[in-house]
Amino acid sequence: MWWMSPSCAIFTIRQLCEEVRCRLPFSTGGESPALAQRLRKKLEKQFGPEYAEWVKYLGESRRKLNASSENAMEKKSKLHSMVSESSFRTFQKGRQKKAKR
Repeated sequence: MWWMSPSCAIFTIRQLCEEVRCRLPFSTGGESPALAQRLRKKLEKQFGPEYAEWVKYLGESRRKLNASSENAMEKKSKLHSMVSESSFRTFQKGRQKKAKR
């Protein structure tokens, strides 16, 4: 289980990779804290600060979409398409253009 209540477990270790609003939790249920740490470090390299900016953008977009009058299925479809790799690349390109200005 990713999130465990201390009252439900004898020993729980949770590793967190935090970057602004982006959290990647790892737990081996206390079986191998070293593995949890290794995985966290590996993913910290893979998901840099640019993901924190994207998470913020996604949150803003989600709030706007949820305030719209679209039906739930349309919203869900758009939310899922917003988190695709191609959407992330488009977001990065937009950031790069703004930085050059």
